[in-house]
Amino acid sequence: MTVSASASGVSAGVPGSSGIDQELADVYSGGAHFLDRARLLGERKAAAEQALADLELGKAARSALDDAAKAKADAESDLRDAAVARADAAREREDALSYATNLKAEADALMRKAEAEWAEVETARADLRIAEQNAKAAQVKATKAEQAAHKRAARLRNAAMVSSAAIAEIEVD
Repeated sequence: MTVSASASGVSAGVPGSSGIDQELADVYSGGAHFLDRARLLGERKAAAEQALADLELGKAARSALDDAAKAKADAESDLRDAAVARADAAREREDALSYATNLKAEADALMRKAEAEWAEVETARADLRIAEQNAKAAQVKATKAEQAAHKRAARLRNAAMVSSAAIAEIEVD
């Protein structure tokens, strides 16, 4: 152990010991600057605690910043995914619209064809009705002609019979 005397007081310590050992030795020996050193120790301890608190705050801020950066990256990724999905949806919409347009064009063409065929059917029905009416008229005309022919034939038969009878009478006389 060493003992030293100075204007600030007497100190005792073990040669080669650390500063803390020296401080403890001064506390035991009751040096004049003990209270100043105790206050300085308290200030340094408070500063160290504040530095640790600031370090923890910095770590928390760094963690929050890292979390925010990750959230931003996730949001940007989601935004890219949404842009791709939107582009896909727009493409699918265009495809569906094109398909619907083509389908409507086909349906319109089929409708025009069906209407044309229906018009042909109506024309054929009208032609059939006219043909039926003409056939009935021809049948009526043929029936009348046949009846007229029968009447004429009957008259000619009667005339022939009368003529035959007259010839027979003339021949007999």
